[in-house]
Parts: sequence; C-alpha cells; structure tokens
Amino acid sequence: MLSLHALAAVLFAAGIPWGAGAAFAQSLGEPTLARVILPEQAFVEGDVIRLGDIARVEAADPRLAERLRELEVGRAALPGQSRSLTVGTLRLRMRQARLPERAVEIVAERDPVEVITRYQVIAREQLEAAVTRWYLRHAAVPEGAELKLEVSVEPQWAPVGPVQIEVALAEPKLGNVAVPLEIVVDGRPYKRVNASVKAYVEQEVWVAARPVLRGETIGPADATRATRMFAQPVAGPVDLAVPVRAKRYVREGTPLTWDVVEPVPDVHRGDRVTLVAAVGGIVVQVPGEALSEGRIGDVVTVRNLTSGNVVYGTLDEDGIVWVSVW
Repeated sequence: MLSLHALAAVLFAAGIPWGAGAAFAQSLGEPTLARVILPEQAFVEGDVIRLGDIARVEAADPRLAERLRELEVGRAALPGQSRSLTVGTLRLRMRQARLPERAVEIVAERDPVEVITRYQVIAREQLEAAVTRWYLRHAAVPEGAELKLEVSVEPQWAPVGPVQIEVALAEPKLGNVAVPLEIVVDGRPYKRVNASVKAYVEQEVWVAARPVLRGETIGPADATRATRMFAQPVAGPVDLAVPVRAKRYVREGTPLTWDVVEPVPDVHRGDRVTLVAAVGGIVVQVPGEALSEGRIGDVVTVRNLTSGNVVYGTLDEDGIVWVSVW
C-alpha cells in the first residue's frame, strides 16, 4: 500500500490540495482522529506559535484536541512582522511530539500559512516620562537648585501585554548621557534600548564681576549672583560678607565655586602669633611666627621666637596658637 508520506508527495506533484488527499487517504484505510483547519492568515501574540493559536482543532478525544492545540510549531516573528508555516512543518512537529500525525487531517486555505505577530507601540512620550520620573526620584540636587532634563528616545514596537519600563542605571548620571532602558512585557524582559539624556543642574551662584588675580581677595563688590547650568551640582560661598580669595586667575563671569576660591586665612605666613601652653594651673605665653596659613580651628606651624623651635598648634582668635604639652 502507498504510504501517506508518499501519497502526499504524489498529490503535491499533481497539484491536488492536501485536504482532498487526506480524504483519499481515508479511503485507503487511514483513520481520521482529528481535523486541523488553517486560515490563509493567522495572528499570534508572544514569541512561540502554538497550533491552537493559528488553527481550529476538531477531535472526538478532548485530550488529543488539547495536545494538538498546545503543540509548539515554531518561533513567532518579531512584533509587527510575519513568518510562513507549511503544512509539512506542522506534520513534522506532530511526529516529533509523538502525535498520531497520520490520523490528523489538515485543511489549509493556503500553504504556507502567513503567521503575523501582533504588536503594540510604546510611545515616545511614555518612554521619556519613565526616564524623567526616575531622575526626579533618584537625582539629588542642592537646596534651591533645579534638575533640568531633555530626553530623546524613539518609539518601540513590542509584543502585546502589560509593559514596564525600567531605567538600568545604579545611580543617576548627569551631563550628556546614554541611559539604558529595560522594556519588560508581561513580566519578562523583552529588549533594551538607549535614551539620549541631557541632565543638568540649574543653580544660583556667585560669579566674578571682574577679572581677579590669583591670591586677590573677593568681596561683595567683586561678584554678582547669577543662575547657571552645571553638569554636576557645585558648592561655593553662600555669603561674601566673609571675603574669599582666588586660588588662580579668574575671568569675569566665572562661577565662584570652591574649585576657584577659598576662604581668606585668619593668619598668614610670617604673621606674629602668641604661643600658649597650659600645664596644670600654669600658663606660658611666648611670641611666635606663623610658618603656614590657616583659619581659626586649623592646626598651623609656628616658630617659637624665644627658643627657635618649630611647633604645631591650634589657631584661636586674636592670633593665639594653643600648643599641647606632654
């Protein structure tokens, strides 16, 4: 007797539809346990194609019908794209799954069948909003400063299902950065894309109102308040009522941050100071000369002008340097 597979080849060569061939096979004594009816075009969701997603399955045995419906017949195309499945591929998958393939009649309007993967569009606005929310929640800016964001990302195609957009950074990055976004669909990671982000801090600072030489003192008359954009938060003097001095040459309009200015020392190298040491109830005072600069509370280097020894002490008000005695 001619086998079903040989019969299929003969029918294909003769241009006879497989459904008619299956009916002819029944006349040769092959029992029909199930019928699979394929449309010309089918739509699926997800990344796996099951027979029940693309065909109507009819079978007297409900267990056989369920096995046929759950049969994985191939991988789905990317969202919005399509792939073709032939009747021969379906029969191969049945044999691989140890299903009674010879007893299954397949009726196809067209061979191969076009299988299109459904998709959803994740809008640009949705992606940009996710980045903005994340930055506002995690980026720390100084009091009175404001975070400024510009986010650019293309809309994305994704499988159908609930969507989560996660920023794949451990901490916010400022400046011009590429921010990776993890797109999760139906609880499973789907793809990663990059958003172009310009993240800057708008902050009010003191700026030089004139060119300032290195070491020159800067007071309220030498600076003005201005709002500037920075790639990172900056720190500087809050009030110039206590003057600062330039650590280097400063151009007009330069923000006066602690990178370019420093507090004016309370004592300068060469200044006369008073060394004070206390032992029990005895207090000893001798004149000294500062060998280093410092502010009140700093440890400074001083030469004892009486003995010539170099000692270290803590600077206090009125040029007093407290020296510990062991």
